[in-house]
Amino acid sequence: MYRYLLTFTLLVCLTACSNWTGDGNAVSDKVDRMAITVWLPMQSLKANALMLEQVNAFNDNQGNIQVQLTLIDPVNYSAVLKKAQQDKQLPTMICLNLNQLRVFAEDGLLQPLDKMMSQRLWQDLLPDLLEKGHIGTHIYGVPAVDKPDQELFWAVFNQAEDQAEDKVATMAFIHYLLHPKQQRSAVASGYTQPVTYSAMQ
Repeated sequence: MYRYLLTFTLLVCLTACSNWTGDGNAVSDKVDRMAITVWLPMQSLKANALMLEQVNAFNDNQGNIQVQLTLIDPVNYSAVLKKAQQDKQLPTMICLNLNQLRVFAEDGLLQPLDKMMSQRLWQDLLPDLLEKGHIGTHIYGVPAVDKPDQELFWAVFNQAEDQAEDKVATMAFIHYLLHPKQQRSAVASGYTQPVTYSAMQ
């Protein structure tokens, strides 16, 4: 009974907190002080600068949540991932291509995102992009970069089931990155296509 109650409380908390995250409004009053580690392969200078700018803006808005972004040379990214995969020392949030996403999910290293996604995020994401992140019966990744020659997905390391606050904070950042305000900036930089319906309006 306790486990069911905990699960229900977790899902309610995740759904409620996610309502704040799209435009960067603070969720810090809902979680304790924590750091979210994020890995991303370097892209263009313009795209890298935009990502750092978005992280700084998010951190400035969140008193208790701080994103620690690591940009990794794409030449070394696969090797870094492989070592982290073997050591099971992954960041909270990681950027993977579709093949990597499948391998990590099948190895049990990723947290399914289905139950952590708010109804608003479900409705905003394009169905074909949701389908790409779908492996088996769960969604393990949501789009980070969508281009004809490159598809990258945000995925979340498989943390302990009771770390509700970590999940809330992580999904807050994912919602923030996928919000139309951030999407329009990304599209303007020329390194991605809009991934939400609202970003296309």
